[in-house]
Amino acid sequence: MKAIKTLLLIAVIGCGITTMFGQSWTSISQPSLAESMAASAAGTKLVGAFGDGGIGFSTNSGVNWLFYNGLLHPNTVAISADGNTLCGGGGGYYFVISTNSGTSWNQYVNVPAGQFIVSSADGSKLLTAMGLGNRTPFNTTSGALYTSTNFGVSWITNKVPKAPWQDAAASADGNKLVAVVNGGGIYTSTNFGNNWISNSVPSALWTGVASSVDGEKLVAVSAMGSLDMYGRLGTNGLIYTTTNAGINWVSNSLPNTQWHAVASSADGSHLLATADIGPVLYGTIFSIYSSTNFGVSWVSNDAPVTAWISIASSADGCKQYAVTGYTASPSGLYCSIAPPAPVLNLSPSPTSLALSWLVPSTNFILQSSPDLISWSSITDAPVFSPVSLQNQVNLSPTNSAGFYRLSTPQ
Repeated sequence: MKAIKTLLLIAVIGCGITTMFGQSWTSISQPSLAESMAASAAGTKLVGAFGDGGIGFSTNSGVNWLFYNGLLHPNTVAISADGNTLCGGGGGYYFVISTNSGTSWNQYVNVPAGQFIVSSADGSKLLTAMGLGNRTPFNTTSGALYTSTNFGVSWITNKVPKAPWQDAAASADGNKLVAVVNGGGIYTSTNFGNNWISNSVPSALWTGVASSVDGEKLVAVSAMGSLDMYGRLGTNGLIYTTTNAGINWVSNSLPNTQWHAVASSADGSHLLATADIGPVLYGTIFSIYSSTNFGVSWVSNDAPVTAWISIASSADGCKQYAVTGYTASPSGLYCSIAPPAPVLNLSPSPTSLALSWLVPSTNFILQSSPDLISWSSITDAPVFSPVSLQNQVNLSPTNSAGFYRLSTPQ
């Protein structure tokens, strides 16, 4: 069989090259004052913990919301990559989950859904923590990490030190985990929490952490810095990044402030960090900073200076969200959108031609052409992989040359 000759046309203008200027943020009509928020891979489906308002979920980028009020004051949420599995926790031992985009919910009591909930891309694997001082009917042991492999039906305790675990993140398959301690260090696991190792980073008030889809590129932020010679925490917040799953970390060059939350694109290149506007002793307070080169350089965003409580990003990093806390002014949900430029990948074999691309925040159509003049849409529906967050189309091989591109609908 003759080899397939294929030319891949890849856009060169998009959010991946916007490194000189900060992003602009637009207020969205939505319920405000969330405690936690998460976004699907495409960035169109959102879930939020709205305190006494319950768990809110949106299928149109936060313009309209539906609510589930069956959970007592939810304070943390998670969402699967396709947006179909939603879950939330609150009260230290309440946990709810929906596997059908919020149509129906299952509630579990006496499970350790406390400080945060982290989900694998398919929603089946979950990681949560009970903060120090949380004593519930589930277990009187506080300051522990727990994992579930069956959508939260049952949980097991991880072998980690008792600590005030503040935040965590997971690779798409859920196997690689990272968790940070408020006033301690950073821990990573490569086998879904069966074993953990302490990373070589300064002790700090770590407040947030995010992961790339493969779990190799991590970013962590802190509200205050490392211990001084007298054992006191410094006043300079830190942002650290790693490209090898926590083996080596580097400190990013950023203003001194109390960093509160962080989000990452699937490949780890697009990062978003927010700063708390509470008092600091030194330095300047900035509300939102972003990076498009894996944290090498950062720019201040054109966003309101307010108390950003939670942020989220689409897989391509071109649709990002930030929501304010209860005492914020101005308050609400804000969105920043940049034009995506997905890269089209080719994997030929004797029996098929696989074309794949990272799920974008804007819909794209796969097209083919024999001559680069006339183009036709390929009718085969792409299959989404929750492990790679890629859309893939497998085509039958031909003996003729062909050209392929991704195009936005007219």
